[in-house]
Amino acid sequence: MIPETFSYVEEKLPEYMCIAGNVEGYFIATLLRRFTVYFDSHQIHEFPDSRMCRNMITVNAHIGPLKLQLLNTHLESTVDHVDERVKQLNECFKVTLEAPEDTTVIFAGDLNLRDKEV
Repeated sequence: MIPETFSYVEEKLPEYMCIAGNVEGYFIATLLRRFTVYFDSHQIHEFPDSRMCRNMITVNAHIGPLKLQLLNTHLESTVDHVDERVKQLNECFKVTLEAPEDTTVIFAGDLNLRDKEV
């Protein structure tokens, strides 16, 4: 998204809580349906070596007693950045594996992966 699109989405979808991965440039966002998925907290994980300002959002939420950790990312793109993309993917896996055992993790996003990279 870009800031203008994010504002538009917030305006047009008031039944969703919109969580942005940044406030400028091109960024990711996670949307939670209000009164269904309840927001607890979020964290933005920067990828320090990203040349494209990529990051990952983790959102802690719950549906009733079910604890959720939602991971959303957009990894580095193009074949020229394969090493950074794989590094970013491994960081996402690390965060996924560190989630508490009583938490369901959903990991999604634009991974830009090619078969040989996995």
